[in-house]
Amino acid sequence: MGQDKFDEMIVEIERKTFEINMSIANFASKILRTFPEWKAQVDVKIVSEDFDWENNELFVKSVWLDGEDELIYLDSEKDHDPIIWDDLSLSTRDMLMNEIYGRYKSNLLYADLSSSHSSMH
Repeated sequence: MGQDKFDEMIVEIERKTFEINMSIANFASKILRTFPEWKAQVDVKIVSEDFDWENNELFVKSVWLDGEDELIYLDSEKDHDPIIWDDLSLSTRDMLMNEIYGRYKSNLLYADLSSSHSSMH
């Protein structure tokens, strides 16, 4: 039994999924460095059966980059240990990346408006 078109397709999908995961992690790492203490405050609910959480849901309050190990972590509203970024699904990483990006843009807009108002007075 030799390779068929589906073998080639699955390899290509896995390669692209890996590339997407690396791109999202790289983006998140770089954008987190723009926040004070490399930590973004967020308000996100994660639902996953991969973890042993109550009702399989967890409310994330911050996402941060550890300067020592260069890994990304999440803090929840409960007293869980920090959750490592790499343990999350691709869709959860994508959602958090967009949330962090939204916070980043919001901070830029606020800073711009604040400087505009101060220059008017």
